[in-house]
Amino acid sequence: MNKYLLMIVFAMIVSLFINVSSFASNGFSILGNKAQEAYEKGNYQKAIDFLSEMIEIARLKMGDSESTKLNEESWKVIKSWNGNGIKNTESFTIKSDEWRIKWTNKGMLFQIYVYPKDEDAFSFFDMAANTTEPCSDVSYFHKPGEYYLTISAIGNWSVAVEEK
Repeated sequence: MNKYLLMIVFAMIVSLFINVSSFASNGFSILGNKAQEAYEKGNYQKAIDFLSEMIEIARLKMGDSESTKLNEESWKVIKSWNGNGIKNTESFTIKSDEWRIKWTNKGMLFQIYVYPKDEDAFSFFDMAANTTEPCSDVSYFHKPGEYYLTISAIGNWSVAVEEK
């Protein structure tokens, strides 16, 4: 590979990282030093490998900052519930083509079933959660309508329905 091209790529990466708040993190510094050492020894492929790792770190860190924050701000909570055990929720209306259920399970068993309003348990729409250990997650849906949830759990839980 042309070492001038490598120098240009390195300069672009450095300028990109100036905009990343964690520019001075230890992992970044170590990778930068290793890339420079490999470059000075003429091992251009190794230098490229280290630079590729640096790009991936920057991409992940930038994804966790402002763009993620802006994306999260566009969600509106429609309904939320906290509880323990089994619960049938009141119905709620989704007007958007994109909505989600954010949930946290602090107990053992946890399931969320989504049903269309005015339908019985045999008119099952989807399952938003099914776990046997404490955890949190998000399930996405893409159909507006009126729904209700049946939450079945052993232990404490929280659930929020949000739409864009």
